[in-house]
Amino acid sequence: MLGEWDKRSRRIEAHAEVILALVEDTPDITLAEIAAYLDDAHRLRVVQSTVWRLLARHGLTFKKNRARQRTAAG
Repeated sequence: MLGEWDKRSRRIEAHAEVILALVEDTPDITLAEIAAYLDDAHRLRVVQSTVWRLLARHGLTFKKNRARQRTAAG
């Protein structure tokens, strides 16, 4: 049986392939921009922390670099 968080993550996991491709195509994209894209393109409203957890589950992290840009690292 799935836990409560597992049930909630199904919504965003259904879009994981699209999100991961978006990050690959736009490495400097922010969590806020990903959340806005999901709302606009897929009518999926999520907060930035939900996006962050999806990326972490898939082995990606978002960190600020010295130029204050966000980069994805595998």
